[in-house]
Amino acid sequence: LAGGVAVGWLHDADAQALGAAYYLYWAVIVATRLVSETQLTPKDLSTGTVAFLCRATGFDHVDDLQAALEAAYEDIDRRITALLGERTEDGAP
Repeated sequence: LAGGVAVGWLHDADAQALGAAYYLYWAVIVATRLVSETQLTPKDLSTGTVAFLCRATGFDHVDDLQAALEAAYEDIDRRITALLGERTEDGAP
């Protein structure tokens, strides 16, 4: 991300948002792998698992975590779509 900013491909705000979303999603992935060897579904989430996910990601409530994940997804989708839309066919800015 820093390289993208350095060459002018990314704005600093986009790089920061991408990085923050990456770390949030990564925290969820790591936390779920610590409690299960398989992919978890909402029906798999016990009270203890939910509490652990919230602690691992810094949220007080699972609804807040879910909202943050959804907001990050929408924000990153918008940013990437805009970045790709700014490229020419040969990939140059």
